[in-house]
Amino acid sequence: MKAVKVLNLSGNRYVLPDGMTTKDIQSLVGFLSVLQIVSTEYDYGTSEYQFYANNCIQLQLEELELGDKAQVKAHCAQSYVDYKAKKAALVAEE
Repeated sequence: MKAVKVLNLSGNRYVLPDGMTTKDIQSLVGFLSVLQIVSTEYDYGTSEYQFYANNCIQLQLEELELGDKAQVKAHCAQSYVDYKAKKAALVAEE
């Protein structure tokens, strides 16, 4: 596992480059904080989408432990198998 700084933009997480300075992170967050989300609505009369500016994005700086992709996926797949087996055993006891 490796601790990394992550920028959470409205629920989507992005790993910041190693060695990115605090000043660079502050500049990036300052720039991104003025962006607005573009939302859409479908116009059934013209069969086209119409767009409008919605709320500003939500920003959060996080530190997360990242693991190897294959190991994390294998571990979580096994935990699901274990969960289903435990749930099935509880149902069988009833």
